[in-house]
Amino acid sequence: MKKRYCIYFLQLLTIHLIFSTGFAKNSNGDLIIESNGLSLNDAYLSSYGQRFSSNQLQFQTKVKLNLDGIRGYAIKDDKVFIGCSMQVIDKYGKALLNETDLFPGDGGLERNTAGNLYLTLVVGTPMRLGASYTWIVKVWDKVGHGEVRTELKFKVIETSDKVGIEVNARGLKARSVFMTNQNGAIQSNKVSYLERIKLNFYDLKGFTKKEGKVFVGGSMIVSDSQGNTVLEYSDLFADYDQTGVEPAAAEKLHLLLAVGDPLKKGEIYTWKSRVWDKAGKGEITSEVKIEVVN
Repeated sequence: MKKRYCIYFLQLLTIHLIFSTGFAKNSNGDLIIESNGLSLNDAYLSSYGQRFSSNQLQFQTKVKLNLDGIRGYAIKDDKVFIGCSMQVIDKYGKALLNETDLFPGDGGLERNTAGNLYLTLVVGTPMRLGASYTWIVKVWDKVGHGEVRTELKFKVIETSDKVGIEVNARGLKARSVFMTNQNGAIQSNKVSYLERIKLNFYDLKGFTKKEGKVFVGGSMIVSDSQGNTVLEYSDLFADYDQTGVEPAAAEKLHLLLAVGDPLKKGEIYTWKSRVWDKAGKGEITSEVKIEVVN
């Protein structure tokens, strides 16, 4: 059976349940699932292909809510017509995300494609580290009256480094240093050819302010396994030497590496980076090995 999906970026406790038609409510920790008129075999969280059971969600991590075996839709012209909404709200009730229907239109879906749904959330900006949020998802039958609703209260925690980044801070300090790609935090040193990866210095502080601005320097060198330099950028932020940048922008600094020529598939490289304060003396350096794969 095919699985329909929706993905949302802002840049659940694993639980096995069988609900009967009618009204059912269950909870496990902070996860609440309610079903009324629809049946649900299984509801669980996964991340990067692994089921997990924590409501502590790492920053820049892709989290998937899986709703498997949904049954009980009313059939019209051999199709089903479903609605799906998703909200993320902060502790004050302010909505960071409010999608009222992720399946708009009146075309319907083939009846054998709507039983398994998943929705993916990348936990990132405007969410903040240490803050708590509520993720609410509702699936309903537009022809009948059944619905399934899930609610999770979660806390955003620091992204753990999965690739062994060596960091040396002198005067500048980052709360966390980690790598990401278009899917969120990178889980392995293996990176795909033609992929764009970022080295993130999150909550980077310690810059000297001049007239309300900070002046950032950034360099990086990529060398091969023999120590030969294949890429070098001496100052990635030279364009801001005269104007500086807002301190808030420097707190979320990242360096971008496009994995392509002259890097070669199958080779291992060392990526060294340095960020420094042009108005002061602070700096932070990093070093990480990456392997380029197909």
